[in-house]
Amino acid sequence: MSTLLQEAIERAQALPQDEQQRLGALFLAEVEQALADAAFDALIDSRPDVLAKMSAQALAEARAGLSEPLDPDLW
Repeated sequence: MSTLLQEAIERAQALPQDEQQRLGALFLAEVEQALADAAFDALIDSRPDVLAKMSAQALAEARAGLSEPLDPDLW
């Protein structure tokens, strides 16, 4: 375990139990997202043909008018 992670855990242990639970849930969600992102990246790296196919499909849908403009206010 990294020194920074160990420090964060030690400091969190000083918090009330309900706050520890809340932080634990947030941390687990972040870890799960990082693992999912890594798995997706590994899949794309191992199959560049899939990414090219997805890209071609997205461009075809956009050119056919089947997509909507990106609304930056939604992000």
